[in-house]
Amino acid sequence: MENNIIPRPWIAKENIHLTDAEGGKGAFVVVPDDMTVHSLEDFQPSPNRIVEDPTFRTTKSLADYVSRFHSPDNPPVVFSNPDTAIITAVLDYHSDAPSHCTHRPRFRAGYTPAFSAWVKINGSAMSQVSAGEFLEERATDVISPDAASIMDMVMSFDALKKVTFRQSTRLTDGNRQFTYNEENEVRGNVTLPEAIKLLLPIYEGQKPESVEVRIRYRIEDGSLRFSFRIHNFEDLKRTAFSKCEDEFLAAVKAKDLLFTHEV
Repeated sequence: MENNIIPRPWIAKENIHLTDAEGGKGAFVVVPDDMTVHSLEDFQPSPNRIVEDPTFRTTKSLADYVSRFHSPDNPPVVFSNPDTAIITAVLDYHSDAPSHCTHRPRFRAGYTPAFSAWVKINGSAMSQVSAGEFLEERATDVISPDAASIMDMVMSFDALKKVTFRQSTRLTDGNRQFTYNEENEVRGNVTLPEAIKLLLPIYEGQKPESVEVRIRYRIEDGSLRFSFRIHNFEDLKRTAFSKCEDEFLAAVKAKDLLFTHEV
């Protein structure tokens, strides 16, 4: 029973300290090492402040939320970060007085499944078989060369699994021609493109756009190795994300909203 009794000196008013040094405000309480201070906020009719950080997958959802829940007396401040592809709105930002800034809805841009598939293999070395399988699976993303040419590439990859590649030559049209020997020493050659063009949306909810993918080849111990590289990858992402920013600003309804970029 004695363990349930709180010593009166520790709940005394003199153990709760308020400070106001040089215009600052604060409060703290002094307790023994074996005691803990608990908040009673959950038992109040309403919380002391809003603590919410929902994440949305579309800019319209974020714009609707900000339009609905911002305070007309305290315009929202919106931070955009192209590096992380995140837009964060702070609905309780500092105004005349400091704020905890705990009401922070955000939009996080997400790649579409199609673009994500190309990002996953971006710059990675692939065998002839793996490259053929990947192109066959993602052929619907490619608009140049046409679908028939892509399938011809896939079929040539399969037919040339047992040949020994000797050298490559860059042709005047930008393609590459590879010379190989078959098992019976018969020589042959195959021409492959140095780049392909895709048509797909970068982020979810966006319209499809043209994406150039450059193909790098390397002859390694008689085998042909591939790597697919998204051309101007970083610029492509930033341009796509700037469209997300434009979509948000066009949809949000909040007077005197401040929009800025994080460094």
